[in-house]
Amino acid sequence: MDKAGTAARTNLGILFLVASNGLTAVVDAIAKLMTAGMHPMLIVWGYFLGIGVLLAGYAVVKRIPLARLATTRHRPLQMVRSALLVGTISFLFLGLAYMPLADAFAITFMAPLFITILAGPILGERVAVHRVGAVVAGLIGVITQTGQYMAAIRLAVPGIFGA
Repeated sequence: MDKAGTAARTNLGILFLVASNGLTAVVDAIAKLMTAGMHPMLIVWGYFLGIGVLLAGYAVVKRIPLARLATTRHRPLQMVRSALLVGTISFLFLGLAYMPLADAFAITFMAPLFITILAGPILGERVAVHRVGAVVAGLIGVITQTGQYMAAIRLAVPGIFGA
């Protein structure tokens, strides 16, 4: 692929990721509203039911056999990935029930820290020093944004562990 094609694909990827982040914020806001009158795990159930219905509908429209959607050469890895996604969404929606949306969303900016830490061991990627610096700067921002909760955690932890 030539440079223009690579740049176009990169720009398209950026567009998709920006759209994804925007849609994630909308999903989180809706989930936060729903936690006022519904248990977060019921919201998680509805989330995944909706995904299943949309995926099945897509398969019907595109005439893709449903069995083909479940075909993979990496079944154990897909199962682990699915379980991690269920855990992620469950913890997210549970957290939204207890915190203001803006603070919960600020905490999600810790994701680059975890991604950077795991990039080497899982993907075999080298992480440059300047990227680690950027992640640390972002982590400082998260701590600044959520400082009131961090203070509460420092007070609660000794009581939880009986210190």
